[in-house]
Amino acid sequence: MVARGLRIASVVVGIAVLALALYLVRSGWSEAAAFALAAAIVIGIHGVPLAIEFITGAVVDRSPAARLGPLALVRVWWGETRRQFRVFMIEQPWRARFPEPELVRDPQRPAVLLIHGYLCNRAMWRPWIARLAAGRNIATVNLEPTFGPIERYADCVEQAVERLCAATGASQVILVGHS
Repeated sequence: MVARGLRIASVVVGIAVLALALYLVRSGWSEAAAFALAAAIVIGIHGVPLAIEFITGAVVDRSPAARLGPLALVRVWWGETRRQFRVFMIEQPWRARFPEPELVRDPQRPAVLLIHGYLCNRAMWRPWIARLAAGRNIATVNLEPTFGPIERYADCVEQAVERLCAATGASQVILVGHS
């Protein structure tokens, strides 16, 4: 459900910025300038809200330990903007059905269930799952429906834990949650 909504949003954004770029080219802009503006708009969709959060955090948290210099702050912001674009425009919409690592029936091997955060899906774990799987049994879960009652999510997690224990022989599961 999250993936479907994000796919629709990413296609709509893509069509809108492409249409804008084509309109600007027909209006006399150079192709490079028109497509640079379109790219800046896509980046802005992700970067502007993060910049607002960064500024709000700087105003609210006045402790000296939280201070970064301007260049370091811009680097952190840019890294977060790139990651957010990747997670919300590529991973979650288009890669939510990725195959998980094969589970090994070995009760001594740690069994780990990765649980995504609100308005996310299991694909948010995809970039890290190969590294996390080394020596572990790793599984993910999709908490759906997106705006469902939290009790249903608990049932979903419980069922995933039971499946992971049954498949691996583990007596307990490590839960890793995001957000």
